Amino acid sequence: MTEVLTLTAASAITGGAVGFGSWVGVPALDRLNDRALRRLRPQVAAVGGDVARLPELLRWWRAVTVGVGLLVWFGLQMPPVAVFLAFVVHQAGPLLVEFWAAHRRKRITEQAATAARGLAAQVRVGVTLAEGLAAVARDTPDPFGGILRQVTAQLEQGQDVREVLADLKRKVRVDAVALMAASLLVAAEKGGKLADVLTRISGSLDELQRVTRKRDVDTAAGRYMVLLLSVFPAGFLVMLCGMDANLARTLSDTLGGQVVLAVVGLLVWVSMRWASRILAKVE
Repeated sequence: MTEVLTLTAASAITGGAVGFGSWVGVPALDRLNDRALRRLRPQVAAVGGDVARLPELLRWWRAVTVGVGLLVWFGLQMPPVAVFLAFVVHQAGPLLVEFWAAHRRKRITEQAATAARGLAAQVRVGVTLAEGLAAVARDTPDPFGGILRQVTAQLEQGQDVREVLADLKRKVRVDAVALMAASLLVAAEKGGKLADVLTRISGSLDELQRVTRKRDVDTAAGRYMVLLLSVFPAGFLVMLCGMDANLARTLSDTLGGQVVLAVVGLLVWVSMRWASRILAKVE
């Protein structure tokens, strides 16, 4: 009987702790995420991403951050390393979203040129702009294909093509899409040979891609050199530990050694972030 009461009390306390933690912790995580959300929302919205899911994703990522910190602290008995890893995981979540948005922007730019050529071919055989957009949307993979399918759905609902194109230009803030939408708007309002307009658009987008690829090639060597120099301290430390097993045990088992690991990791992280910002300004 005593054991049953003890288990019941323990379960009630655990449930209460979890409930209290959720009641207090979730709003705290939301306040912590506000700064990241203010930075990420425009980037995700600019490439046609789902902004509504960002708060939930970041909330789960903060929970992962806490889990990693607790696991390394209490599971591996390495408090300094736990603090460092929790900091890195905390910072990595928004960075992954930014990387996703940049990759999506690049894919949209590449697909817009192909879509413009396909739309020009459709218009030349006599189909309307709405029909041509529907055909190109079916053949274009995501992410730009999904954006075109939304445009097609708006046209099928009876919206005016000029309103739909203006809405596309306002929502998807990618240079290639803005150029395509603006040119189609001018053609729709002032007339002209739409197929020729689309052909010129595809040529302009191809030139934009060529410039982007050249820039990537020109900065590739710098990116690799920055990555090599950034990870050098960690690589040097791993090499020393491989040569001296006692050093490896000292680093993992003593507080001083764990502090050294955390400091080396922090130096690597700071150098990589600093170099990334420099390269971003150059590009």
